[in-house]
Order: sequence, then C-alpha cells, then structure tokens
Amino acid sequence: MKKLLIILLFYFLYNCSNNEQLTDNIKTVLLNYQKAYPYPNEINNINGKSYIYTATFFKNKDDTLVSLYRSTYGIMPELKGYGIYKDTDLKETFIYDENNLSKKFIKIKIHNTDKKKYIDLKGSFDESFPPIHTYLVRNKELYLIKIDTIWKHWQ
Repeated sequence: MKKLLIILLFYFLYNCSNNEQLTDNIKTVLLNYQKAYPYPNEINNINGKSYIYTATFFKNKDDTLVSLYRSTYGIMPELKGYGIYKDTDLKETFIYDENNLSKKFIKIKIHNTDKKKYIDLKGSFDESFPPIHTYLVRNKELYLIKIDTIWKHWQ
C-alpha cells in the first residue's frame, strides 16, 4: 500500500508540474507559423489593430482539418472556441472549435479568458492576411496539405 501511495504521489507531482496547455504537435506547428509570419515590428495592437494568431478546427467531408492564420481584426466573438493561449514562446493564439475537434491537441481548455481586448469591431483591411496554412489531422498528427496565399503583401 505504501508503494502505491508513493507512485500516486509522484504521478500527481509530475502532472502538477507539467502545466502545458497544448500538445507538442499543435504547439510546434503554431510556433513555426508564428515564426514565419510574426507581428509587424513584433508589437501587438499596432494602429488600433488587434493582432492574434488563430487555429480553426473544422470538418471537410470525413476529414478533420485545422487552418492557421494571423488575424489583424482580433477574434470573432460569434464563433465558438477556447480562450487565448500564450506562454513564453507562443504568441496570443485563439482556437476556434465548434465541434470539439481539437480534443487531441488541447490538454487544458480555457473558457474564461477576457476576449474583449482581442475584438476589433472596426474590421480589417482585406489585404492584411498572410498565407493560411491548412493541415490534415490524422490521429494526433498534423500534415500540411495547403498554403493559401491570397495576397502578395500582408504587413
């Protein structure tokens, strides 16, 4: 019984110290995207714009897909998702997920983030979107299937 108690204690301590909110799979993809398309001048809220990275999980026929992009108009409050994910490496990232398709990638769901400061009701200049990266989800892996470059300039 004593050995079982010690094992449970170590398990509890390990889980408490491991406070990662996202799995390594999604976090690596997000960090690579953020490195490729950083905020202009590495400053958020430039000229009244609410820069934020987004990951949108959705279904296309039987496939689960996730699209990554950098938004200059903040988040869309009418769409369901989780709170703002951010740490020492990851910039502000909002995850849209209407149907819990991201469950294999989110360790801790955030529901109580103050989203108001990330909502820009003024809208965005249409040419402000950097390329959108779309990944196919297979089990717990993400496979890049499309880079959609809408505009030539997005800064």
